[in-house]
Amino acid sequence: MEHEKKALRRRLGRDPLFAAEHLPWLVSSVIRLVRNRVAARLGGRHRGRKLEPDWFRAADKLFEREMTPAEVAGRLPSYPHVAKEFGPAAKQIAHAVPLDGDPEDYMAEQRWGFLTEALLSGSLDRRVAIERCMVWLESHADKGDLAWEPYSTGERLINLLVYLASMPAAERTRFVTPRLCEFLRESVAWIFRHVEYYGCTETNNHVLNNARALVVGGWVTGSEVAFSAGMQTFRRWLPELVSAGGFLRERSSHYQLVVLNWILDAWWFASVARSGDCGEARFLESYLHRMLPAGKMLCSHRLGLLACIGDVSPDMDPERSTCRLARLYPQHWQALAVPADRIKVVDDWFRLADGAATLIGNFPQGRMPKKFPTHGHNDFTSFAWLHDDMDILVDPGRYRYTADEVSLQQSAAGAHNLPTVDGLAPYCESLKTGAQWRPVPYAEATLEMFPTEGGVVLAHTGFARATPVTRHARTIELEANGLRVHDAFDGQGTADVEFHWQFGPRFVSFDASRSTMSGAGGEVSIEIVDLDQPDNPLRWNAKIRSGWISRFYGTLSPLLGLSLRSRVRLPARIVTRFRLRAAENLRA
Repeated sequence: MEHEKKALRRRLGRDPLFAAEHLPWLVSSVIRLVRNRVAARLGGRHRGRKLEPDWFRAADKLFEREMTPAEVAGRLPSYPHVAKEFGPAAKQIAHAVPLDGDPEDYMAEQRWGFLTEALLSGSLDRRVAIERCMVWLESHADKGDLAWEPYSTGERLINLLVYLASMPAAERTRFVTPRLCEFLRESVAWIFRHVEYYGCTETNNHVLNNARALVVGGWVTGSEVAFSAGMQTFRRWLPELVSAGGFLRERSSHYQLVVLNWILDAWWFASVARSGDCGEARFLESYLHRMLPAGKMLCSHRLGLLACIGDVSPDMDPERSTCRLARLYPQHWQALAVPADRIKVVDDWFRLADGAATLIGNFPQGRMPKKFPTHGHNDFTSFAWLHDDMDILVDPGRYRYTADEVSLQQSAAGAHNLPTVDGLAPYCESLKTGAQWRPVPYAEATLEMFPTEGGVVLAHTGFARATPVTRHARTIELEANGLRVHDAFDGQGTADVEFHWQFGPRFVSFDASRSTMSGAGGEVSIEIVDLDQPDNPLRWNAKIRSGWISRFYGTLSPLLGLSLRSRVRLPARIVTRFRLRAAENLRA
């Protein structure tokens, strides 16, 4: 990031025309900062900068009447396959260690994830879980508390209602009490008045979480106003936040599964509310037809997420996300075949498969910067490579949403499998720590992706903002027990090119004399060839860096990163070949 700031300052100081072009952007950013701070201060707790959704219809009453506990219990759509059998349960996973200053730790405790844990583990002691909820109700009456921010309120509401719906009908009536019904109405009303809408350019996936809570909670509590508001929110924002191929524009592989769970929940309850064959259910189902194959594209044949590309949600780890899909909606999640395509490009995602090898990545196409906030990282042209579900080249995920050293490092370009030029990332993702700020035209770039006969090409003009490289094109191809990566750098002059590679946790040592990374996973040899100077090879300075991978929010596993740096003359065409010898082959 410091390299980025220095590069921008140099251009602003040396090029008056360039500085004049950026003056409107710089002024508008200051105005926006002041406006946001004033709006947040005037808005108060849980309102902040939120705007009133213009698609909500006015209503004198949110609830026409108070429904009885028997009526509420009767409106819960059963999950018959869950009531009949238990399993497969999610295996135990180490919980995150609390970090001072991370509000996610506190909010996670308020979202009643223990109900999902009980559901996935097949626990029959439902009384204990419900009593824990009731104790919470009496100790969290203050809505100024962070526990009542609308996202957490929605998670709490859904986890409870799905847990109740998964019980046999005769049993759930024991737990739906007048006090619980009051809590349900209170939660629906609170979300309705605090929808996380920030205008057309700053609204992200949270609004879909709010919509799910309004649809599900609105139906169960008999609020047609809330139910309609939730559906209108889906109609307004699903086309903005989900692309034509079914992928969420957040640029996170895990959030794809998280939001898929949300849409399935809303569809399940809406189908019961409107007897299945209605406009609301059909609209949500139309998105499921796209999002289910998209989610499957990111998973292995064992239905596990292939790689945590981008942020990892603190609500539920990837394994529990897929277990929840299989447990609650097996008719959808298990019925789909694993994609058999050797090369698949959908929206901004690509997947290559060849025998036991799989390669997956995200590359946002079109003009940059995009308007919407994301859960993606500064990882343009990066990818993850697996063999027999073993991680070889990995994405580090993200430890936490705080500005701690590990999380910032994992989000940076150098923690991904990509080249940097003169110390700069392929694209100017941000000039602020923990925030999205990309000045235009400095950060403008064109990104394009297309499949080839043997792989995929990722091309962009992002380096042109401050380096001699005018265009970079990366071609990725799987080979027999290996991988070929061809990087073409257009431009004039010379540049420092550094390739960054992040190896899976099973690779623990690097032999510089043999250019080999090895460990319990086997050996990976690395060969670099300059196609323009095959008889006079470039000298690469190799450096090993210790890093971390986070497959679950708040947890860390060590990994080794390898950086290879050299001064190259442009234009340059460089091929990097990886050869894998799996551990069993080495023993043989």
